[in-house]
Amino acid sequence: MGISQRIQEERKRLGLTQEAAAERMGSTKRSLINWEGGAALPGAEALSRFAEIGADVLYILTGRLDQASLSSDEALVIQMYRSATPPVKAAALGALVGASTSGGQTMSNVGSGNVQAGNVEGGLNVGRSTTRRRVTK
Repeated sequence: MGISQRIQEERKRLGLTQEAAAERMGSTKRSLINWEGGAALPGAEALSRFAEIGADVLYILTGRLDQASLSSDEALVIQMYRSATPPVKAAALGALVGASTSGGQTMSNVGSGNVQAGNVEGGLNVGRSTTRRRVTK
């Protein structure tokens, strides 16, 4: 993922339209469209203003997250992910991707060490416990 995609990702993370982001960055919507499309790159002044409204400019430029810009929950997720075993990493990533890309998904902690992910309307339900695995439909 390049700078252009990360600019767009940060704008969307902040919940801003292209027009709103451009205005707050002191630029035009056309310039932002060019930056997000890879036709041009923003200058330091525009990036500085983007940082003032909450964008992670280190991430935009390098692809590395600025730990200072993370909420305590985000920092904890990253810390736990980095120290997890490969199967736990795969499960965590699968739960997050599944919950964020499928409409109506929900996740809840159903006890010590248990996480349940499923469809709000009662569709697929996948649970994990320390004693057994269960899949119901």
